[in-house]
Amino acid sequence: MFSIVITTISNPNKCLKSIAKNIGKKNKLIIIGDKKSPKKFKLKNSNYFSILHQNNFGFKINKLLSYNHYSRKNIGYLIAFKNNFEFIYETDDDNLPYKEFYNKRNLKIYCYKTEKKTFVNIYKYYSNQIIWPRGFPLKFIKEKVKSISKLKKNLVTSPIQQFLADGEPDVDAIFRLLFPSKDFKKSKNSFYLPKHSYCPFNSQNTIWHKSVFSLMYLPSTCSFRLTDIYRSYVAQRILHECKMNLSFHPATVKQIRNSHDLIDDFKNEVDGYIRIDKLVNGLKRLKLKPGLKNINKNLILCYQFLIKNQFLNKKEMSILRLWINDIELIENSKKYE
Repeated sequence: MFSIVITTISNPNKCLKSIAKNIGKKNKLIIIGDKKSPKKFKLKNSNYFSILHQNNFGFKINKLLSYNHYSRKNIGYLIAFKNNFEFIYETDDDNLPYKEFYNKRNLKIYCYKTEKKTFVNIYKYYSNQIIWPRGFPLKFIKEKVKSISKLKKNLVTSPIQQFLADGEPDVDAIFRLLFPSKDFKKSKNSFYLPKHSYCPFNSQNTIWHKSVFSLMYLPSTCSFRLTDIYRSYVAQRILHECKMNLSFHPATVKQIRNSHDLIDDFKNEVDGYIRIDKLVNGLKRLKLKPGLKNINKNLILCYQFLIKNQFLNKKEMSILRLWINDIELIENSKKYE
């Protein structure tokens, strides 16, 4: 069984209606509202939680979590975690899933191992055009990747699995201002990144296993265009200490993109363009503790680095500690069920 978590400020649209229709009886669609969301939200086979309903859960993070920010999605993650799903599928309200989106996923999977270098442009395995994921350092966008014939396929443990999106893939504002978007049709294979290699992943079409739900935390004190990007680099750094891997897979949704002001997007992405190198190299130097049992301690160490280097402000640590407290309370309550 799995849960799908979405946040929206829109009325039920084609994409949301499709998910609600196809999710299946044993699974759960969790939709998180915000202050800009409609007061009435009618959609069959879904669980919509307005700001008022979110308060009823008693999550401590709600005391400090920002409004009118994508990080409201954290509430949805906690609700799904509390309901004891093995996987959380997260997507957005402008993604139209293919039937493969709903397939059952496994923690251990066979994937091709990418080359080992600090930054790997995973999109180049799926497209011949010049393309890069949002949050990828611009100075590496023209680097080539190895032919699949030179890669080895292995069985890996991958608790975070990023699936791509056709139509309007998750690229940055610079790409959208320069190039037309296309579908990913070059490869139907899956790939994983080795230890010490990084590629940003997003919240557009990602699957998380319950063993690493703590890593789903979205920071609040940065722009909405960077919250899932910062999260992705932190999550990868901690996965390396757990001997687990991030993996990438062919598209299972087609994005019908909501209206965006690309110049506003650009402004909100600037810090990612110019400082991702510093962020990743700083995370690599951190001395973290090995194993899943130390995920929460490692989260604190990583976010202390982000705050110290002004990627986030000091308030973030207080929010993160409430998140960890909520996670631990849920875990402890399950022990006595």
